[in-house]
Amino acid sequence: MSDKAKEEKLSTHVATKPAKIIAVEPPWKEARVHWRELSRAVQQATNDARMQWLRLHLAAGNDRKVRRWMAEYVTQAEGRGKKPPCPVQPWPKQIVTKVSAYILKHHPLNGRVRALLLNVLVKKWPKLAASKSNFKRWQRILGGFGEFPSSANPLPIPFDCKNGGPVPRTGKDAPWQFWFRLDRIPRRGKLPTSTRYVVTLKTGGRHNNVRTVLERIEAGLYDFCGSTLLEKDDQWYIHLCYRMPKPDPADVDPERVFYVSPAVRRPVDMWMQPPILGGKAEGLRRHGGDVREVLRKLLMQRRNRQSLYKVQGSSRKGHGRKKATCDWEGKLSKRRKDFVKTYNYQLAADVVKRCIAERCGAVVYYQPIERRRETRFLQRAGEVRGFGGGWDWYQLGGFIRQACEKVEIQCEVIPKGRPRPRKQGGNSTQDK
Repeated sequence: MSDKAKEEKLSTHVATKPAKIIAVEPPWKEARVHWRELSRAVQQATNDARMQWLRLHLAAGNDRKVRRWMAEYVTQAEGRGKKPPCPVQPWPKQIVTKVSAYILKHHPLNGRVRALLLNVLVKKWPKLAASKSNFKRWQRILGGFGEFPSSANPLPIPFDCKNGGPVPRTGKDAPWQFWFRLDRIPRRGKLPTSTRYVVTLKTGGRHNNVRTVLERIEAGLYDFCGSTLLEKDDQWYIHLCYRMPKPDPADVDPERVFYVSPAVRRPVDMWMQPPILGGKAEGLRRHGGDVREVLRKLLMQRRNRQSLYKVQGSSRKGHGRKKATCDWEGKLSKRRKDFVKTYNYQLAADVVKRCIAERCGAVVYYQPIERRRETRFLQRAGEVRGFGGGWDWYQLGGFIRQACEKVEIQCEVIPKGRPRPRKQGGNSTQDK
């Protein structure tokens, strides 16, 4: 990678925003049927590309090379010697060319869709780690240890600025539209053509900031990147991918440290110096009453529905996939997870804002573990008679780390807690 490419990568940030499709040309009925066919074609092309990859490697005898290399690698690792490099490349140029030709022959996908599909496999698949070994997954596959991936559901259809993009608006009140070409229609004696779709995106409504992203793409502040078309709950969406400049580094002092720890009587405590050195803890989001109210409300809804379900007749309870609880159990569980995730994200943002205001160049987050997390406020906020507690502390630490990376502030997550007491065996005897 050149110095210019490295500088561009460090100075930009890629994000994704889902946008719902509310209208399309041609009509909805034809478009939905065609998009489902293309989504299944992307699934089949992905699986075929993996199988062709394995077939070509086996035909070249690379499986025997990888097995010999793995045996030498293990032998050298036991003797602490120099480990030999792998003699096989996961995606050599000739295999990429043959796999692309196979997809072109058997699947009606646009040339750019095919190229983006292969880019994902070539760049991401070699980096996947194996589940039961230190070797990469593709090395385990060629070595005969399994872990061969397969897509069982239709996949999103990729596109970028070469076969899609925003449609220029004619006025301020004009709707926001996107165009893309996804299929390939062969013609005898002529170059193949494709269907051009123009879709209208939903930009209004509460908690919908798609309009802001589209306005900045139109103004040139953000760059439109590769996006995907996918179906979810019988609705079609565009996962709009854009590249935006990273915020400027915060004006902070690297020697000043900001400490954050979940508290017992409020969500979190923060201080500039540890309490051992005389530091005084302050509260961030002091009361936390909204957390207790929302979580208990969701828990009581779940328990009330469960109690009503117990006294219903067998004809109303249902069975299997048509069980009566299927309509509300998943929704209430998702609402709780969404609330916890949103609160953790906002809490991490507040921590970084306060850190910048205090000109601290480092953040230390004490993540509660074992018995310590049972006494934290957020852990017990949603409890009703000892039931329904819990909090995702690991997620909070991840959000704080991500927020610090955006403004180039150092972050350290330190697990803190006392281990649980171990139970002694029933047959053990103690000396008196």
